[in-house]
Amino acid sequence: MAEELSVPMDMIEMVMGDTALTPYDMGTFGSRSIPYMGPQLRKAAATVRELLIDMGAEEWKADRSELFIEMGMLKNGKTQQSLNIGQLTKGKELVKPVNDKVVVTPVAQWKIAGTSVEKVNGESFVTGKHKYVSDMKLPGMLYGKVLRPPAYGATLVSVDLTAAKSMKGVTAVHDGNFVGVAASDLHAASEALKLIKAEWKKEPQPSRSEIFEYLKKNTEGSAKDTDPTGDVVGAYSRADSKVTHTFKIDYIAHAPLEPRAGMAQWIDGKLTVWTGTQRPFGVQEDLQEIFHIPKETIRVIMPDTGSGYGGKHTAKRA
Repeated sequence: MAEELSVPMDMIEMVMGDTALTPYDMGTFGSRSIPYMGPQLRKAAATVRELLIDMGAEEWKADRSELFIEMGMLKNGKTQQSLNIGQLTKGKELVKPVNDKVVVTPVAQWKIAGTSVEKVNGESFVTGKHKYVSDMKLPGMLYGKVLRPPAYGATLVSVDLTAAKSMKGVTAVHDGNFVGVAASDLHAASEALKLIKAEWKKEPQPSRSEIFEYLKKNTEGSAKDTDPTGDVVGAYSRADSKVTHTFKIDYIAHAPLEPRAGMAQWIDGKLTVWTGTQRPFGVQEDLQEIFHIPKETIRVIMPDTGSGYGGKHTAKRA
């Protein structure tokens, strides 16, 4: 966007996922952000660039072909007039459909795109000053803790919340497979969680040494089923040379820079949620379904997340 608008990087302020401020999108997953959203953002920025030139031509009563934008300044190549684009827009809210046929800057003319630039907020990330959702606080808020199952796919057989509920200022809830507590501070919530007596039904889990065979046996489809170009097995059997080798890459969990956390606030029947997610509109729809309230009363804000790797794509609901 800085390239198409011809402005310095520090003049660009990105509004991250916010269901009240940004257009609907499916979210970011499958490494689609750059190939899918990149071209759309380029066209949006190029459309704004052309709009600014139109505004400048009207302001100066000049031929728009003589105007161009350079490093945040609107310039007239003939009269040498110049004007900061902020002075040109005067804080107006510019609303115009994106021109799908707008001409974007050719790669050969790039000055910012394709170059190495400092990561936005990079220093705050490495110094620990950056605030994730888990660092955020609201006046008088409660801290919640969820009782996690002891194994993947485990189901709750029985639960006793008596001891946890006896703690002063603690609320404990049980709904289906979900068990959670809330308290005025994190320590109290943690202590309450320890007092909950739960019995779980666990399914057998593959060990580290068994994981690859387990995944192979339980994978949906096969190369023959999924390849659209022909018969892979048949082609392999007719090949003049055959090479067979198995590669195993360690099966590891994603390790984001932040704990998984969410913060919620109810005001006048409206719910605002801050959470690290790859699909803020998906979270909004989940909350609509869970609480049975209109989607218009739910706002989901996605602050900078400490990475996701696809692990924050879909919420697991009990």
